[in-house]
Amino acid sequence: MAVAIFIVLDRPDDPKMLGFTLAEIDQLRDDAGRISPEELQNELQRWAAEMQTQLPVDLPTDREILALEIYDLTVEARIRLSVQESYGISQALAQDLRESDADACRNETMRRLLEAGVEVVMAFEDHDGDFIRNHLLRKASCRG
Repeated sequence: MAVAIFIVLDRPDDPKMLGFTLAEIDQLRDDAGRISPEELQNELQRWAAEMQTQLPVDLPTDREILALEIYDLTVEARIRLSVQESYGISQALAQDLRESDADACRNETMRRLLEAGVEVVMAFEDHDGDFIRNHLLRKASCRG
């Protein structure tokens, strides 16, 4: 699950364009339906508790995850951008988030979590710690 959450860091088209056949999408939804919200919340809480001991985490994108919190089925991550990425961010960050959403929607584990009702909120800040924007990934992000 941790890898699936890290992949996250509204480009839905036809599901076939997202790397899954319609039958595979139906199977993911069925799998997600068999997970109780309580089980899912417990798993997210356990994962977040493990991650708290490792924060901050450097990502391959030169971003840094500073904090993680779980509220019901929502994962909230506070992410700091690199110095280079902090300048001229609006256009580049928006494009990067669209690509990240598409990658997350193609990942089987992440897609199953989203179909089960997990939402991922990313709060981005610049290298000085100033808030830039929030970004939300949920199952509707993967649908055309």
